[in-house]
Amino acid sequence: MPELSKADGEYFLMQYYENRLQTFVNWPFEDGCICTAEQMAAAGFFYTPESNNPDLVQCFFCCKELDGWDPNDDPWEEHKAHSDKCPYLKLRKPTEDMTLQDQLKLLQAKHLFSLKESIRKKQEQLHEYTDRARSQMLALM
Repeated sequence: MPELSKADGEYFLMQYYENRLQTFVNWPFEDGCICTAEQMAAAGFFYTPESNNPDLVQCFFCCKELDGWDPNDDPWEEHKAHSDKCPYLKLRKPTEDMTLQDQLKLLQAKHLFSLKESIRKKQEQLHEYTDRARSQMLALM
């Protein structure tokens, strides 16, 4: 049986709203804001702050990272603006309201998404390798 990657493990943990919500410790936007921790977690995000990006979040599903939040940003709309093909976003249903069929469709879509991303990265590496090889061959001429 194949081992789970860190991303797979994170997906299984972060697919649940409560787990995503628990990551929003010291989230800068709460009272009177639209992008509260609850709204961020509902839109599929978990909190991954860095010293140079104190409001960095990531979608548990499409892995899109977003920062630079303003208090009145709508997490669902920002998610849509930056990753409109995210299957979780398209479902727009709280995890607790998902049927088993919804969850199976998401899991299938997640595996397909991960496979496509892996292929994209391998293609990128191949292009970099061929560019280097071409440069080295031209240097020999």
